[in-house]
Amino acid sequence: MMRIAIAGGSGLGYLLASHISKAANAYQVVVLSRSSRPEYATLDVQVMVVDYNDENSLAYALHGVNLVICTFSGGEQINVITAAVQSGVQFFVPSEFEGSLEKRPENDQLDPYSYSSQARQHLRRCARSSQMKWTVFSCGIFMERFLPQGLGSLAIGYGSNLANVGSYILDMNTYTAECVEKNPRGHTVRVCMTSVYDVAQFIVAAIDLGPANWPREFTMRGDRLSLRDIVGQCSRTLNGLALAGSVRQEATLSLKTETLCKNCSEQSWSIF
Repeated sequence: MMRIAIAGGSGLGYLLASHISKAANAYQVVVLSRSSRPEYATLDVQVMVVDYNDENSLAYALHGVNLVICTFSGGEQINVITAAVQSGVQFFVPSEFEGSLEKRPENDQLDPYSYSSQARQHLRRCARSSQMKWTVFSCGIFMERFLPQGLGSLAIGYGSNLANVGSYILDMNTYTAECVEKNPRGHTVRVCMTSVYDVAQFIVAAIDLGPANWPREFTMRGDRLSLRDIVGQCSRTLNGLALAGSVRQEATLSLKTETLCKNCSEQSWSIF
């Protein structure tokens, strides 16, 4: 039976562990967490308390694991990757749940510390010196960013400062939006979106296929809309109330919002 470790016990980690534990095929699921997680008591999931800065602790927790799925980035993910190699893990899924790899900007201002590129570089080095393979699941942005409670209601997005209501494009509670309609080349800006629940189901389906057959990257999308259409649909959800400041010129936007919109417009997608 395949043994799968989820690094990160809350948010996306909890959703993945829950979906995998309920999959039609039986898998042994272990969650790595900084603290005990009583919410897993009703699931057939083992929780191991680890120190992400202690590679020996991580290597012990990953002993006998076939597949690791990481749900956080930064130096701690690098430590998990290193420990996975030491423990003989065969497959690794990094925390890269965003846009398509080939379309990501070289100098991503949304990743000022280059955590994403550092993780992928480390995975490439590890793949050359070990038998561990790795795969990225690209899904665009999570649809749940537009919930009235924001991504934070699912305990997601805190690491990227996008957990709060209104931190991305629009705020359903204050009826405001900030976006650009066209990129500098005059093309309509469109966003690929996937529900976090669909991402979890997609990953379960991929596991059922067998990680040995995985490509370097799986890409998915639940929908693809222009930013104007997103604002319009949210307005209709609010019983036709208009969102103030719904479309602005690119030059008037904050750097963070401008970069978000530009990055979204540059993505290329396939559906599997």
